[in-house]
Amino acid sequence: MKEEYDALIQNNTWNLVELPKGKKAISCKWVYVVKKDLQSDPKYKARLVARGFSQIDGIDYNETYSPVVGRSVIRFLLALTVELNLKMYSLDICTAFLNGELEEEIYMTQPEGFTVEGLENKVCLLNKALYGLKQASRTWNTTITKELVTLGYEVSVNEPCMFYRKMDDSFTVLALYVDDFLIVTNDISEKERLVKKLGSKFRLKDLGETKYLLGMRIRKRNGSIYVDQEEYICKILEKFAMINCKNVSTPLPAGCKLDRNNSDKLSEIFSYQSLVGCLNYLALIARPDIAFAASFLGQYNSCATAEHWKCAKHVLRYLRKTKDLCLVYSKTGKSIVGYSDSDYANGEDRKSYSGNIFELANGPISWEAKKQKSVALSTTESEYIALSEACKEGVFLRKMLMELLNDDSPILMNVDNQSCIKLASNPVFHSRCKHIDVRYHYVREVVQNGLIDLEYVPTEIMKADIMTKSLPKVKHEYLLDALGMKPFDCIN
Repeated sequence: MKEEYDALIQNNTWNLVELPKGKKAISCKWVYVVKKDLQSDPKYKARLVARGFSQIDGIDYNETYSPVVGRSVIRFLLALTVELNLKMYSLDICTAFLNGELEEEIYMTQPEGFTVEGLENKVCLLNKALYGLKQASRTWNTTITKELVTLGYEVSVNEPCMFYRKMDDSFTVLALYVDDFLIVTNDISEKERLVKKLGSKFRLKDLGETKYLLGMRIRKRNGSIYVDQEEYICKILEKFAMINCKNVSTPLPAGCKLDRNNSDKLSEIFSYQSLVGCLNYLALIARPDIAFAASFLGQYNSCATAEHWKCAKHVLRYLRKTKDLCLVYSKTGKSIVGYSDSDYANGEDRKSYSGNIFELANGPISWEAKKQKSVALSTTESEYIALSEACKEGVFLRKMLMELLNDDSPILMNVDNQSCIKLASNPVFHSRCKHIDVRYHYVREVVQNGLIDLEYVPTEIMKADIMTKSLPKVKHEYLLDALGMKPFDCIN
């Protein structure tokens, strides 16, 4: 607490003043945590947090939104590191939010245990954004963005938390997730310059080459990068008392069907919702193989029964067996390749499932498993809707390549339905598809403009099939291998 208080005072976080008439001071509290740094011993930390829930909109704050870099962008940069033989480093800004300059006039009570003797009736007029304030994250993001632009970095048009600097042969990209920095570069001197300049403005820790990022463990071997979440999976297994459970080979039983039975709800439905939330986090970060299972089970968050709970635990049994499974990025010299698929009318409400996967450096960088919003009337229509959703992500990734590498080549999209390809390539089936929502015809525009190239692949080797349904063991393991997902110890 003393260290935190001293840091606040040194940072000129507030001035002690009399509370003006008509003004109300928000309160604050101390928050304690044992921070388990994956690279060192646990640390005891205390943080002074403002009770921002008492702030009044329009008086104490206006805008609160603050962006963070997308997870697919992080994986895109990991793959790019392999393809371009770049180096990857991490930085951490200490007490990042305290560096944001407040525009609003906010008063706060003095922190408990540190009231200044003789000035007990005075309050803190905040100069800097304190943790807990509703606008703190936005204020910090604005501050660091201005600083990076001053240092010669450009803000990405497509990703507001990605910055890049290209000069002659020097190439550096920086991704920002609140106070965590990922630096990808081929120029060590530029990285050192960046650290020195930022260090003159903010207290920071240079963590060296990236080993852990956003819950991912990142390892290198023979020029390839391996990403896993084994530690987080072990925590989930412990939390739900499944650390010694029996293993299974697939996330869900093949052809798994569930329905809504509101008369037999779980008494402790919060546990089910908590587990589904954990599975969703895993599926978003580094486990595309459970993306369908997490999405499927999430449909029953408000009406889960014992049968749903059993299926959710089935996913945990699968994770116990595959906890060391890695995303693997290896140099190929090829550009991004996408796969789009759907499972027609397989849900209880007869809505189809869309799935897509995009690969770079021979590993998945973006994926999605999602139930379609409307009922498709044919397999062609369901595939067309899935392809339209996939093309949005494909165009975004293409823009990233264009911005960073000046690569304007189209994204190759693999589809396992010939009629869907024909429908997307030319509007000859008007009489049979005029009912399809206009927004799904976006795929025609991007194909005709040369942004996306479509190619047919047989269903047997469609990688996105793993995102649309629960598969038998043999097919599931085949697709895992096709996606390059393997345990680290099994990789040569």
